[in-house]
Amino acid sequence: MKQSINNEWVNKHYIMNEYPISQKTYCNKLNLLDTEPYSGFTFHGENKERFIHKSILDTMFLSNRIPNYNKPHQVRKWVRKHKWDYFGNITPLESDIPTNVELTRRIFRKLKSRHADLILFYSVEKNPYSQKLYHTHFLLKSEESIDTNEISSQIKQDSLLREFLYPREIKTNSRFQIESYDYELFHQRGLNYVLKYNHKIGLMK
Repeated sequence: MKQSINNEWVNKHYIMNEYPISQKTYCNKLNLLDTEPYSGFTFHGENKERFIHKSILDTMFLSNRIPNYNKPHQVRKWVRKHKWDYFGNITPLESDIPTNVELTRRIFRKLKSRHADLILFYSVEKNPYSQKLYHTHFLLKSEESIDTNEISSQIKQDSLLREFLYPREIKTNSRFQIESYDYELFHQRGLNYVLKYNHKIGLMK
């Protein structure tokens, strides 16, 4: 039976623009579409053009493995397509890139000890007022709710995190922040924060 083409069905051009995959990966995935479980989710239109239903695109073309860091356009696609639960940032005192990465790793370990399914994507960015100092934005995925107040309490128990993020000489704290990722109000702004990297990015899981 011939399917009707509407906005629920997409072609190769759409998929290659939206998903962080190569031509080779796309062609390899097509082999799955010809198996029985996917028989109702694909059809050929005019000139044998392949159409695929949007409901299976993430399953078929979105991996938890981050693309090659040398291909920033693919990394941007990867971040946009994943569903994030929390957005955060750290602005440590007088910190270079390795220090930012280490502090982020420590925060991740504390979270991971309570949320085994956690995935964290981070991007280190240069401070606007300095050529030598950096800060970090991060995104979190977790199947469980995270108590943000509890995280702050745990961070203060780590001597290195406390030294850089909760210094005694600064009474007000804005050096560690985390909040729920609100897709209605925050999605594009949140992506802009983490996707303007040009120094260091990474994935922790």
